[in-house]
Amino acid sequence: MIGIDTNILLRFITRDDQLQADLAKSLIVQYIGKPSSILINDVVLSELCWVLKTGYKYKTKKIAEVLHALLGAEEFTFLNPNIILEVTIMYEEKKGDFADYLISATNKQESCLCTYSFDQKAINNKIFKKIDPQN
Repeated sequence: MIGIDTNILLRFITRDDQLQADLAKSLIVQYIGKPSSILINDVVLSELCWVLKTGYKYKTKKIAEVLHALLGAEEFTFLNPNIILEVTIMYEEKKGDFADYLISATNKQESCLCTYSFDQKAINNKIFKKIDPQN
C-alpha cells in the first residue's frame, strides 16, 4: 500500500497542471485492480474538499460526487471508511463543511458526548456545541 498527498489527488482529479496530472495518473494507474492499495487519509480528504471548494470553486454537489467516486474505487482505502461515507452524505445533504462533519463524526466514534467550538456556522448547523458560560 502507498499513501498519497492531497496535491497528487488534486492533479489526478482536476488535471490543471498537465505534467503533474500525467505523473499522478501514472502513479495511480500502477495500482488499478489492486484493492486497498492506495491510502487516502482523513486529512487529505479534508484538504481536498477545502481546496476544491475554495480554490477551484467546485459546488458541494460536485465535491460529493468526487468523494463518492473515490469511496467506490476498489484501489483506494480509508482510515475510517464508514465515517467517510457518513460524512460525505452529511456534507452532500446539509450546509456544513466537510472537515467539521469529519471532526464531529470522529469524536462521536471515540465516545465523545459532543464537540465544542467557537465556529458559529458549525454551531448553527448543530455540528458542534457552543460553550455555555453557566457550566
